Amino acid sequence: MRIKPLFIGLAVALAGQAHATEFIATNLYSVAKERTVADEQWVLAEQAQPFGTFQNDLFIATGTPLPLEGAYEGNLWAAGGA
Repeated sequence: MRIKPLFIGLAVALAGQAHATEFIATNLYSVAKERTVADEQWVLAEQAQPFGTFQNDLFIATGTPLPLEGAYEGNLWAAGGA
């Protein structure tokens, strides 16, 4: 298939431009109320406390209930467990 190399090349080209993106996998993700996060965040955590200000997009998934008490200026995609 010739289409697979096209998609792989496109993914590599786009990944090179995604310099302000952080991918985080941790047991506890915590951002204090006083803290401001400017970069896009992709988070996979057992527990999360995103209480700060997020100026860019936040994509977050946790295994426990997820309190969303921060300030979100970009897009917010969240999934929390029970």
